[in-house]
Amino acid sequence: MSEVDVETEGASLPEGIAVDEAAAYFGVTDSADIVVRLNQTDRLNGLGEFFSLTIDLIFRPEFGFEEAANRLGCEGGEIYYLLSGPFELVTISDPLRYYLGQENSEGESGPHPGLPEHEMNVIEQLTDIFSLLRLFGLGHLIGGLPLLAHYISMYESLISSPAANKDSILRLAVELHQATEQAKSGSVTPIACLGAPVQGSVPQVAPPPSPPPQPTAPAPAPA
Repeated sequence: MSEVDVETEGASLPEGIAVDEAAAYFGVTDSADIVVRLNQTDRLNGLGEFFSLTIDLIFRPEFGFEEAANRLGCEGGEIYYLLSGPFELVTISDPLRYYLGQENSEGESGPHPGLPEHEMNVIEQLTDIFSLLRLFGLGHLIGGLPLLAHYISMYESLISSPAANKDSILRLAVELHQATEQAKSGSVTPIACLGAPVQGSVPQVAPPPSPPPQPTAPAPAPA
């Protein structure tokens, strides 16, 4: 059966989550509880939970959709849905793809930036969903949610003005490639050009409020 023959009408996830043709083609017609939960949580914590279950799969030559699905107890197409939907790993690179003259998720294409072909090829790696998985996965593996949040923020900041930040973007792509190759051999190193979060900038979880003092029992009346 060809992709165009696959019927997607009526395919839907619970809680009103829409399914596009690609997700339905990969098997998303019903949803596991974890997918519903990750769809409802924020991107940072959703990615953190995803990485805690699949980080070793991310640095393989090819990401194993089915093995990741087995660990999460869902379908392979639901993994695709999480990456492209709640985790925003497609739309997050829109400014960079537009800068490169490629079509973004809105169907808009920018003019050719006039860069040499070798620079175009290097920068293009940072629009790939699996390269971004590795970038953000490294952050979570090394520094948990704080470093993951920092890597996401730094990436978004760099590509918001890609022409002005071209040299930094090129350096990021090179460092990510080197770190990925090292991770495949079991050695994990941070992305130096992204730095580390300032301690004061990391949101702290407020401690639970102290319970109200218990009223003291009145002293017994004298006999």
